[in-house]
Amino acid sequence: MSTAFPNFASSSGACFTLPTELWLLCLTYLPREDIRNLFSVSRLFRRVCFEPLFENITWTKLIPESLWRSPDTAPAILDDTTASLKSFMTDKGASEARPVVQRLEFKGIKQFICMTILSPQIVEGCEALLDAFYAGLGSFMGLRSLKLSNIIIHDGLLQTLTHLLTLEDLELKDCDITCRTKSQLRLRSLHLTQSSRSVFPKSNTAILPITSLENLVLEDRRCTSAVLSSWGAETFPSLTHLTAFIESSQRDLFFNFLYRCPQLSSLRLTCDSSFQVLEEPLPSNVIPNLTSYEGPLHLAGAFVANRDISSARVELVQLNESNGKVDVVSSAVALSGLRSIMQTAPHLGSLRLTQVRPDPRLLRIIASHLRELRSLEIRLDGTQGHGWCEDPWTSQHLISSSARNAALRISDLTGIAVDRSTGLPLDLPTSAQGLLAWTVLGKVSLPATIEDFSVYNPSDVPDVSIGLDVPRVLAYLSGVYPKLRSLGLDGRTWVRRAGDCTRQALWCEL
Repeated sequence: MSTAFPNFASSSGACFTLPTELWLLCLTYLPREDIRNLFSVSRLFRRVCFEPLFENITWTKLIPESLWRSPDTAPAILDDTTASLKSFMTDKGASEARPVVQRLEFKGIKQFICMTILSPQIVEGCEALLDAFYAGLGSFMGLRSLKLSNIIIHDGLLQTLTHLLTLEDLELKDCDITCRTKSQLRLRSLHLTQSSRSVFPKSNTAILPITSLENLVLEDRRCTSAVLSSWGAETFPSLTHLTAFIESSQRDLFFNFLYRCPQLSSLRLTCDSSFQVLEEPLPSNVIPNLTSYEGPLHLAGAFVANRDISSARVELVQLNESNGKVDVVSSAVALSGLRSIMQTAPHLGSLRLTQVRPDPRLLRIIASHLRELRSLEIRLDGTQGHGWCEDPWTSQHLISSSARNAALRISDLTGIAVDRSTGLPLDLPTSAQGLLAWTVLGKVSLPATIEDFSVYNPSDVPDVSIGLDVPRVLAYLSGVYPKLRSLGLDGRTWVRRAGDCTRQALWCEL
C-alpha cells in the first residue's frame, strides 16, 4: 500500500502528501548531484532522498595515480582517504545509511603500482586503507551487489561475504583469490574478470560450488582452471547464462563443466578463446536447452548446429596464436563457415554478425538458408585492405537490360543514385548506406520474414546515412518486406508506426 508523508504545514501544498513511490519515481530523473543538494533542503526531502542517495556507493577514485610516487603528498592523501572510509564504514553517525546500501563498488590499489612503490610509509597507508574496507564491509547487511577491483580475496574477506545474506551479485576484477578455507556463497551472479590478458599474478580459489548461480562470467584466465577444477563434479541446475574465455589447455575442464549445466540457455565465448572443438556438433546431451550463442566463427558450428538456437551473434574473427591478436577472417572462410552453420540452423530467428567484410554473397546466403529470420544486424569491418570484394555474380547478371530497367525504376522511386548505364548503385556496399542501397535495388535480398534490419559502419567510417532519402526508401521497403518494422542505419533507427504493405507506412526516427 502506498504511504504518504505527513503534512508538516498547512501551507506546504499538496505535493507534500504525495505517496513515497511517486517521490522516488521523480528522483529517477535527477542526477546524483541534484539529489545530494535536495537532501539538504528539508526534513521531508532528507527522508525522500535518503535511500536513492545511499543505495549505490562507489569508492573507485580514491587517489590520483599521479600522486603515488610523491613522497610528500601521497601519505597525507592516503590518511585522509582512510579516515573518510572508516567514518562511513564503522562510525555510528553512518549507521542509518549502511543498511540502505544495496550496491557497493570498491577499487583497491593496482598491483603494478604497489610493486613499484618504495616508500614504507605509502605501503603502510595502502594496507591501512584496505584494512579499513575489510573491517567495515560486514556492516552492509542489506547489500545485494558487490564489485571489487584490485584487492586480495583472502580467508577473512571470504568469510565476511558468506555472512552477507542478501548478497546476490559478486564481481571480482583483477583480484587475487588466495583463500584456503572453503566457504559457501549464496549468489545468483558471479563475475571473474581481468583487464589485461598479459598479467598473471598467482591466483588460487577455495570457493565451494555455488549451485544457486544463474549467471556466471569467467574472463580471468588466472583462476578459470582453478575454479572449474575445484568445483569437481557438482551440478549447476540453475545456471542459465555463461560467459567465458577459454584457452586450449582448459578445453577438457570446460566441456566437463558444460555437461553439468543442464539448464544453460545462453552461451557467450570471448573472441580470443583459443580452444578447438574436436567433435562437431556436440552431443545432444551437452547443454540441451541452449537457445542463444555468441562467439567466434570457428566455435559457432559446435554450439549452433542441430540445436533449437533462436539467437546467434557470430564474430567473424580468429585468434592468431603467433602474436596473440584477433584477426578478421577472409571472405572465403566467413562465407564457408556461415553457410555450414545456416544449413543446420534453419529456424534461427535473430542473427548478429560483426567484423563483416563487404560481400553481397553474404546476404544471399542468409536469404536462401534462414527462411524464418526476423532480426538481422551487420557490423562492417573497417580494417585496412578489407574493402569491397568483387562479386562475379554482379558482373555476369546485373547488366542485362531488364535488370538495368528495374533498377532505374526503383532509383526513381527511392532517390538512390545509380549508374544509368548498368543499374548498379554508385555507393559500393562498403558502408551502411551502400549496403542498404544494394538491398533496396534488389542486388541483394533479405528473408521475407525480416522485421528488424540494422547495418553499422566500421568505426573509422563517418556517418553518411544522411545521403539517402530515408522516407522514400522506407516507403519502398514497406512494400517489399511487409513485416519490416524497424531499420537501423549506423546508429540511427527508424520504426514503423502504422500502415501496411498496400499503403505508405508511417515511419519515425527514434
